[in-house]
Order: sequence, then C-alpha cells, then structure tokens
Amino acid sequence: MDIEEFRRRLDEALALGNVPTPARRAVEALEAARGPDRLVLLAWLHDAIEKHLERLRSPARAALRRSIEALRLTDDLEETYWTRLCQLLEPVPAVDPGVVSALFFLTGPSSLAHGIVAELVVTAARYGGGIRLVHHDARAGSLYTGFWAGCAAAQRYLIRRLAQPGGSGLIESLIYNRHLLGRLPALPEPDGESLGLAAALAALSAVLDLPIAPTVACTGRVEITGRLRAVDGLREKASAAVDAGIETLLVPADGAPTGSLGLRAIPCETLDDAVEHAFDAEALDRALSRLARDRLVSMPARDWRTAPDDRPRALFTMVGRSDPIGTYKDQKGKSLPESEDGPILSACRELQPSRVFLFYTTAKGNDMSPNAAEVEAFIARQWPCDVKRMPFGPEVVDPTDIEVVYHALAASVKKLQSDEDVFGRHACYVNMSSGTGQMQFVWALLTITRQLPATLVQARETRYVQPGEARIRRVELPSVVL
Repeated sequence: MDIEEFRRRLDEALALGNVPTPARRAVEALEAARGPDRLVLLAWLHDAIEKHLERLRSPARAALRRSIEALRLTDDLEETYWTRLCQLLEPVPAVDPGVVSALFFLTGPSSLAHGIVAELVVTAARYGGGIRLVHHDARAGSLYTGFWAGCAAAQRYLIRRLAQPGGSGLIESLIYNRHLLGRLPALPEPDGESLGLAAALAALSAVLDLPIAPTVACTGRVEITGRLRAVDGLREKASAAVDAGIETLLVPADGAPTGSLGLRAIPCETLDDAVEHAFDAEALDRALSRLARDRLVSMPARDWRTAPDDRPRALFTMVGRSDPIGTYKDQKGKSLPESEDGPILSACRELQPSRVFLFYTTAKGNDMSPNAAEVEAFIARQWPCDVKRMPFGPEVVDPTDIEVVYHALAASVKKLQSDEDVFGRHACYVNMSSGTGQMQFVWALLTITRQLPATLVQARETRYVQPGEARIRRVELPSVVL
C-alpha cells in the first residue's frame, strides 16, 4: 500500500466534511498494515478524530470504537494511541430534541466522499416567526430551499393534526409565531433540497420537544403538502450512513432503490409516514396534546389581528431586493452568509392570504420582474392562494420618486377597486417592509387617506425582534400625517 497516497485520499474526504467514512477506511487499513505504516495511520486517525469530533454523533463514535477496540496492538506506542482514541470516542449520552442526521450526496475527487452524514440542529423559539438557516457557505441557496420547504411542511402537519372547530386561528398563531432556526455544518455544494425531510422532522422534534434516536437518518425532498420526492445518490448515502453507525434510514418511496443497502431502509410516501417511524406513537400523541393545550401567554405587541374577521385575506406588497429570500445582517448592517424569509414570505406565512398582489418596477436598472417571478413560484409551491402580478409601467423609472410612485400606485389600486371589488370581499393588509422607503410612504398615504382600506403590517428582521414580540406586527400611524 502506498501510505502517502492513501492518506491523501483520506484527507480529500475530510476536506469535503466526511468524517466517519475515511475513519472507518483507516481502521480497516490498520488491520492489514505493518511496521511504520501502522503508526502513520494511527497518528492520522487520532488527529482526524480529535479535530472533527463534533461531527461524529453517538452511533458513529460507537461503531468506530468497536472497530478500534478489536485491533491487535504490537507495541506500547500503538497502545498509547489506542487508549487516546477510545477516550475520544466515548458516546454522547444525551439526545436533544431538534437534532437529526441528514444525508447528502457530494461530487468530490475521492471515491470515499460521495455520501455524507451531517447533523442538522433546529431550535424553536416561542416568538419571532419566520424560518432561518445558519450555514457557513455562501453557496447555500439550495440548502435553504430544502430547509424552508421542510419547516413549512412541518408547520402544515402540526396545524392539520391540531385543528379544532373555531380554534384554527389560535393554533396557526401558536405554530407560525415560533421562530425556527436551523444550524448545519459547512458542506461544499451538496444536494441541498434533499435536506427537506430532515428539516421537517427536526422542526417537529424541536416544537414538540421530542428527540429522535441518533441511529435514525433521513434524506428526501418534501413538498408543503407532505409528499416526499426522490433524491439522487441513495446508495452512496446509505454507505455513508452505515459507516456512521446509522441503523434506520428514512427515504422517499419515489425512486427508492431495490436490493440491500446494508441497513434498514424504510420507504415513505409522505411526511406522515416518516413521522410514524421517527417518533414513538404514544409520545407523539402526548406531545401534540400538550401543544394543543398551549396558549400564547399574552398577545404579542401590535398584533396584526385587529379584530375578528372571517373574510379571506388579501395582501398588497411591493417586491423588494430582499424577496423572496432575505440576507441576514449583524447589528452593524453587514451581510452574513445566512438566510431567512424575505418580507413577503414572512407576511404570507403569518397571514395565510387567499390573494396576493405583487407590485414592482420594470424599468431598466430597477427591473424587479425576476424577483416577482421567484416570489410567485415560492408562493405557488407553498400556499393555495391566487397571486396577481401588478407591474408598473415605464413611467416609474426612479423607485424613490414619491410623486411618480404615488400616481402609479393610486391608479393601480383604483383599477382593482372598480374591476374586482377586492376590498369589499377581503380583509386587506399591506406589507410595509418591501420596496423603497418612498414606496412605503405612499402605502401609508393611501391608507390614511382611505383610498386603500387596509391594515398596514411590518415584517421585521430577526435581529430586531425581541423576546415576546412577533416578527409580523401592525403598523399604527396617526390619522393625519400631512
């Protein structure tokens, strides 16, 4: 064996975030190695595990420790490394809610690095609303899409399971007011949408305070309806799961491979099927009952529900540069490689409108048509509502020109009022957080002068939401501002 070439391949796998697989291959090579090569491999194995220990969940640690304990030792130095490795690989006793082993498929230079197991951690704060994924890689777009879809499916699952006559509004508030925050280690360009099933199960685990066994892993795209869709690289993912000590793998029934994968693979048609295998049935029923009895301690300040209204809701909004997905910023306003719902998606998630009117500019240099199309696509995938695009004409060149924006928006609102009677049949809301400040001023002016009978709401960045506050809240302005 060319020990240097072998180490190079192991290092390639580690660089892609894969720890259990190269560690297992190093242990297998140790069994056949002789002389100095054994010490080289032992030293590499010790340094790799010590550096990346946090990536190894209890099943992976237990599997590696069993393999290492079975090694035959030839001298005292080997025994020293052996003792240190066994100490490092002590299993983690506690299993926390919101933690799930997610499987990804990577295309890397090494044959050892195709499948990878990564730990997804989701926390669910009581207030704040919205969905956010912290991931230390600027290329996390598809990961965020998968995470967002999974959390949205989990919310729909909870609302459906907790539906009560006359109480759906409160249940929706209980679910949507929770801020779901996901954390995932850096991964180089994974198949991000396959994170959906793991995100859904982790979100349910966090909200219900029910841990998932660390020997269970999952992969799969998920729709908001709960249907699971096929993903690539299942055999490679299963191989990585075996190396990580995983015993049960939840996969979409759509595209599930035939034949042995080396572990118990359970095909699932829907999120409900996966939940059935991820949680104990009695514990799940008890947790749902606890959540159904839960109540908001107090209504968040400036709650958007000003009064009971059974009419369907309509949302009016500009399309801004933070739509559909916003960029998280620190207190100094510096952009961070983290993502969260943009203002429009945040408002839709909370309000659950039946109609959405998207207003946007089309002039060269300020053409928001691509953003509007992306927003419409996001909404179409997640909510059963009617989206109508309302592009401004070429006269709106400058989105900061108050007078031009006012006349264009007032004309559009007047046309809607005469053509469709939107305002008489709907409880109307205006999103004040998208578009320029001048556009937001015009929205306020139209509502204050009664040209637009609607409630103003604001979707706030997570960094400004304090405990006990909702991310979506009503904007209260005096009746006369001019």
